[in-house]
Amino acid sequence: KLITPFVETAYEKYKKDIVSLTTPSEKIYDLEPVNFTWKETGEKDFGLIAEKVHELIPELAVLKDGKPESVKYSMLSVLLLNEVQKLKKEIEELKENK
Repeated sequence: KLITPFVETAYEKYKKDIVSLTTPSEKIYDLEPVNFTWKETGEKDFGLIAEKVHELIPELAVLKDGKPESVKYSMLSVLLLNEVQKLKKEIEELKENK
């Protein structure tokens, strides 16, 4: 089975108005990972609920007919990276102040 990686364009030439992240990444701590079963297939899975994601971080939700239907999971990694960087900085400051 050939697996094709999922990629998104990140090349700067396709972007404008680039600024440091302003989306409040700390809201990821309020997201609730869940286990569930797909109604159509009966397959067990895990993930997030789009409606709850939309309430906390609207940029992560994909809307269909104005209602949240899916989640941009790939963008979640950007928020996670931002939080890891904050934690690293906090750890370094704590080490310096010991």
